[in-house]
Amino acid sequence: MNRYDDTEQGDVRATHTQPSPMARRDDRLELSSQLPPQQGQLLELLRDSEALPGRLSSWLDSLAQDSSPRFRPGLYALSDRITRGMHVVDALEQCPAALTPEATFWLRVGTNTGTSDRILEHLIAASRNTAQIRTFSAWSKQHFAYIVLMLLLLLVVTSFLATFIFPTLEKLREELAPPSVPDASMRLMEWTGQLPVFLAAAFVVAFGILLMRLMPRRWRALVFDRTGSSRFGRWRSLIESSDPETRTVLPLLNLIAIVIQSGRPVSSVLECVARYHPSRNLQHRVRQVHAVTGGSPQDEVGAWMSLQALGLLTPLEARSLQASDDPSLQAWILRYVTRQKLLGRFRRADTLGQSAWLVLLLLIAGFVTATTTVVFTFLYTVLIPPLAS
Repeated sequence: MNRYDDTEQGDVRATHTQPSPMARRDDRLELSSQLPPQQGQLLELLRDSEALPGRLSSWLDSLAQDSSPRFRPGLYALSDRITRGMHVVDALEQCPAALTPEATFWLRVGTNTGTSDRILEHLIAASRNTAQIRTFSAWSKQHFAYIVLMLLLLLVVTSFLATFIFPTLEKLREELAPPSVPDASMRLMEWTGQLPVFLAAAFVVAFGILLMRLMPRRWRALVFDRTGSSRFGRWRSLIESSDPETRTVLPLLNLIAIVIQSGRPVSSVLECVARYHPSRNLQHRVRQVHAVTGGSPQDEVGAWMSLQALGLLTPLEARSLQASDDPSLQAWILRYVTRQKLLGRFRRADTLGQSAWLVLLLLIAGFVTATTTVVFTFLYTVLIPPLAS
């Protein structure tokens, strides 16, 4: 067996150190977060129906009866279209409730390039490997929930100070009439009185983002554009813990690896992207890259240059792929590049989250220290002179 033929695993763990638990993800898990169990069962039916195509419609009806109400209408609609003689992928494109648009696009590429078997096996394996991505999702939500709770705690403390403590100290100062009060104490009291307004706004925003993270993906799609091309794309990236490029662009490298390892040209994938990809933004980018570079979708060298222009490959990676004529080696390189890019993004997200958490803790500690010091200084200045006299 070719030493670069890793059977779609893209496993570089034998020669590289293990990533952190947050980032320990298989290359193909990018789609697994979007494939509920019912959709995994649908993919298995599609694979089994290749031997018995006439029974697919009845199998879909049986699956619909056993599925949740969320997926049942889509499965019945898919079964009806297949019964009327429509091609499976065409029917799936008209029934987005039956299967995610990303997975349907992968099946479209498999149909157009003759690699349906390998792509189906890849998607089925992805649907069974959801534990790691759920771990990362749970870690991200828990980390963000801690930040929200700390903001709430800081809001409660500052509100209590501004509502009860500082007005009491002000009355005490008026009654005792000390000769002088430190300016720092007065300024801090004024600033603290205004701080709850800003903290309340920050808490509302953070709590809203946390609620959106806890919502099912189909509910978030009602607010944000599914393709990530809307003006709310940056907010969606914050809410979903990944950016549109990570969700829609980088998985293309894994898809290309499957196709070229089967002996098909990379240009065939780019043709499908320009015509069928669910992200209209990505479709437009691929067409635009072809127009700028002057490359033809049928030109293999132009296809690698297009991937470089899309930002998926560095110049060195693109040259390495062009220089190789071994499809297995090219597929290994693509999976390795994808894994490194994804791990790099998740490590940066991990670092950013931990930095935000540390900064918030330092701010709280600094605020508590400053408040305690100023309050005791104020009390000493106000109370000691009358008691001494």
